[in-house]
Amino acid sequence: KTLFQSASVWKGRYGRGTKQGSDYDVQATITPIKSGSREITHYVVIERNMTHEMQLERRLRQSQKLESIGTLAGGIAHDFNNILTSLLLYAELAQDEVSPGGSTWKKLDQIVKAGQRARDLVRQILTFSREGEKEVRPITLAVIVKEASHLIRATLPSTIVIRHDIQAPRDMIMADPTQVHQVVMNLCTNAAY
Repeated sequence: KTLFQSASVWKGRYGRGTKQGSDYDVQATITPIKSGSREITHYVVIERNMTHEMQLERRLRQSQKLESIGTLAGGIAHDFNNILTSLLLYAELAQDEVSPGGSTWKKLDQIVKAGQRARDLVRQILTFSREGEKEVRPITLAVIVKEASHLIRATLPSTIVIRHDIQAPRDMIMADPTQVHQVVMNLCTNAAY
């Protein structure tokens, strides 16, 4: 039997279209009306536009996915932080074994600075996954710009030249250093492309 030959009440969802061509979701109840001789003569159709509810359901599913990603990112960041702590410790211990200011010490210092920046990024991921507060403090923007450009230098082709033209090398701003570092890295990457 087709839906309209059925003698029972039907409930369900389906899509409808307007004369203007837009679609919307409908929840419907279709009830057969019978004559005195038990023949179906009519149907009563009650429709309810469910578009808004369907959109809310989709948003809820998306929100749940993002929450899962945040939890996963938090777990990965925690594990990565443990590895990073060991790397930083050994780099600092190695620095203590070489003469300060020498070539090896400077290379180790770059490792330590990069590790500290990575640790800050891990903190940011952990903060995001916990929906915590950002660490806003006074920072010297020029220092972060220089650190970020040194780190990104290794990822760029040798045909790209990085030049600094910092007009206010000692000016301070109130910001989260990790976020500023990430912005500078993203700007440099975009500029390279």
